[in-house]
Amino acid sequence: LSVRLSSGPIPVDEAIPNTGTQLLVGTAELPAVLVPLLSAGRLLTAFDPVEGYADVETHDAVRAGLGALGAEIAVPIERGGDLVGILAAGPKRSGLFYTAGDAEFLRALAHQTAIALQNAATYEELALLNASLEARVRERTAQLQAANQGLADANVELRNAQVQLVQSEKMASLGRLVAGVAHEINNPVSFIATSVVPLRRRLESVKSASPETAGKLLAEAGEIVDIMARGAERTAAIVRDLR
Repeated sequence: LSVRLSSGPIPVDEAIPNTGTQLLVGTAELPAVLVPLLSAGRLLTAFDPVEGYADVETHDAVRAGLGALGAEIAVPIERGGDLVGILAAGPKRSGLFYTAGDAEFLRALAHQTAIALQNAATYEELALLNASLEARVRERTAQLQAANQGLADANVELRNAQVQLVQSEKMASLGRLVAGVAHEINNPVSFIATSVVPLRRRLESVKSASPETAGKLLAEAGEIVDIMARGAERTAAIVRDLR
């Protein structure tokens, strides 16, 4: 990535008028010969003495590399000890060489640029982390919603089962009640039913019996009627209790 700086917090072209200031982020576009020297934190200029290099070939290659960038000076931009780019400036418009003061100014600017790049990288990491957290929150929210829906469905099923259980218990209770009522009614009804034949027999016998015998038969018939009356009263009482 190559960005030409024409203005900014510290306008380089105004502080050091030159033919072109460049901020190169990354090392992919840098001439290979410059990378190891800049990675060592060295400031390179097109007018460095030959004695500052391992040999003449390296010296000439560095000058050629700077020339390919249109620069007379290149300052490394480091972050965490790694080379992340360079700040380069073209020939000064005055035609003079870059001074030690110019070099210190460019180094300070490179340091500020490194801080800005670090802040940008941190912001990008935070943005990515925030996006990741938001995605995880959405995922977790979806999971919770699904779990809540499952609990709601289970609760509905439980309530339905409880209703069915209560209904079944009511029916069972009703069945026991009906059975008990039937048993209670059966006893007096049985008394009445079993008394009908003896009562009819005695009433038939009265027709042909003598007065003395007829009186005895009628007395017995009266006792049978009393038994039937008590059975009927018991049955009526049971019916009243059910209302």
